[in-house]
Amino acid sequence: MTDDMVSGGRRLPDPEKCRTMCLEQFPDLSECLMEDPDACEYAVRIGPVVYCYHPDRFRFEKTDRP
Repeated sequence: MTDDMVSGGRRLPDPEKCRTMCLEQFPDLSECLMEDPDACEYAVRIGPVVYCYHPDRFRFEKTDRP
């Protein structure tokens, strides 16, 4: 976690570790880009894809597309 505060007193995840990518076809969903997200309370695996449900996930979103 970082010292960056967001609404409601929550802290942002460490941006060196956490990254998400908004799904173009479903803009309200974010894919988790962490190598090993299984320990994260906001990561939900559905098949081969891991989604991020952190309330502030758009603040640490990866903006450059491959």
